[in-house]
Amino acid sequence: MFARSLALTLCIAGLPFAATAQPPAALVQVDPVRLETTGQAVRLVGQVVPNHAGNIAARTLGVVVDGPLPIGTTVRQGDVILTLDGLTQAANFAEATAALTQAQTELTLAESQLQRARKLESTRAVDQATIDQRAQEALSAKARLDKARVDLERARTDRSYVTVKAPFDGVITAQQTNLGAWVNRGDTVVQMVSTAQLWIELGVPSNIARDGLPDTLNWESDNGAHGTASIFALLPSENPQARTRTLRAQPNTVDGLLPYAPVTVEVRAAREEVQLSVHKDAIVRTLDGPIVYLAVDGQAQPRPVKLGTAIGSRIVVTEGLSEGDLVVVRGNERLRPGQAIRYPNAG
Repeated sequence: MFARSLALTLCIAGLPFAATAQPPAALVQVDPVRLETTGQAVRLVGQVVPNHAGNIAARTLGVVVDGPLPIGTTVRQGDVILTLDGLTQAANFAEATAALTQAQTELTLAESQLQRARKLESTRAVDQATIDQRAQEALSAKARLDKARVDLERARTDRSYVTVKAPFDGVITAQQTNLGAWVNRGDTVVQMVSTAQLWIELGVPSNIARDGLPDTLNWESDNGAHGTASIFALLPSENPQARTRTLRAQPNTVDGLLPYAPVTVEVRAAREEVQLSVHKDAIVRTLDGPIVYLAVDGQAQPRPVKLGTAIGSRIVVTEGLSEGDLVVVRGNERLRPGQAIRYPNAG
């Protein structure tokens, strides 16, 4: 009765009955499901990584009296980066030298007393216990001499550490100390990155990695430089979300490559395979898994799918679709099952 009265009231007022109104069809864009040759060459973006990079630490302590070298300085392996005062090291070296001299003197005296005791053994002027004691004193003196030699070598090595040298060819990228600062053993003084030994790392689709890779790859940097790289290793682990494996390759030339810069690499699988694919924008992630919306007779129909690897801007679909199906690639975020849609670009 209430619905009839409401309809009668609306008719009297000259208004349409709202209960029968339908929402307008949503405007979307569609794209057909098509076959894709997955073995074709794909261009992937990787990254240039240096063979050496990180903190350079002091190996002894002291006050910085020279350096460190300015940021941006190119150094060769063995170049001096900074110098410490070396006062403590010089004193330790002098002390160790004196200790060695004393140990040598003590050993000479102990050996002389041992020889004298053995000469008197035949005259019975000394007993066997005295001879054994002199022999033990000589052994102890020899041990102190060996220790003194080790201490002197340690002091000499520590004194050589007052100059911090570049461990590899590279560029100074940061300073962690300054002139006049106190540095402890193990403190970082500069940061360096190698520019001579560079690698290329990238994620390769698992299906391509599984089917085999060529020995060399072609690369191109953003500045237009290009060259080839020899594959060094394909790591035995997979990214389960991207379905990729990390590949490391060694460029045959580093001209035009910069550490941590992006680089485009062309990868071709050894075996070609034809598979169905959809545009990546067609995929809608849900709690139950990925779906796409099919455009069927002007309505949006959801369809669960199983995905394969990415091929550029498209993704392989292993289950759920057929060649020629129209899937929504724009406006699919808010679609509801069975919702009316219009897609002018289909024709």
